[in-house]
Amino acid sequence: MSERTPDPFGLALWSTHSGQPADVILECRNGAVFTDQSQKYFSSRITPPVKKSLDFLHGKVLDIGCGPGRFALYAQALGYQVDAVDSSWLATCVAKERGVHHTIWSDIWAYLRESEECMITPYDTVLMLGNNLSLLGGLKEGRERLRLLHRVTSERAFVIGDCVNPDCLDPTFLHSSHRSFPRAVLTARLRFLKETSSYIRLMFYTEDEFARLVKGTGWEIHARFHTKHRDTTYVLQKT
Repeated sequence: MSERTPDPFGLALWSTHSGQPADVILECRNGAVFTDQSQKYFSSRITPPVKKSLDFLHGKVLDIGCGPGRFALYAQALGYQVDAVDSSWLATCVAKERGVHHTIWSDIWAYLRESEECMITPYDTVLMLGNNLSLLGGLKEGRERLRLLHRVTSERAFVIGDCVNPDCLDPTFLHSSHRSFPRAVLTARLRFLKETSSYIRLMFYTEDEFARLVKGTGWEIHARFHTKHRDTTYVLQKT
């Protein structure tokens, strides 16, 4: 990526990293508005379900949507080589300042399609934590992206990621339809100070929907761990 686009999320992370905690405003396409506290992305606390899933870490690690490097730093401290990628330039700057050795500023999926390094030295573990499974997209797009992850990973690879339970979300913010996949979608743009992002779509999968998404992609659900709110952390194993 050669040009910096509006980056309200990255600006909020930079502000928080600099000692001025900041909230990002999320403006839903349906008119609803809510805030996202950037401090939570710096928390050193890892929930028990995520901690259990991280027992599957091994080899070369790719952290997708690394933000300020919370999980990249965890894996790095255990001695793993980590590539931390994010489409937010400022997020990668914050991650670098916090000690992540190798950060990559790129559209996540473009990096995986275009990077020769991925094919030469494939990844053994892919992290999609912090609700980053929601970045996979709908049924067709999500399966294509899982197949892309299949191509750039080793034979014994795992994908470790989590997803918010859509039944625990405020329906005010969601576009829900029993005819769509998944049925719960958040379409919103981010705003901080004078910067506003373009609209993004985040998908929230039920367990049945996620199992349907994974089917036929070269991955299988190896383990799942739940929070008290039934949010789910998945470990996918390559087949």
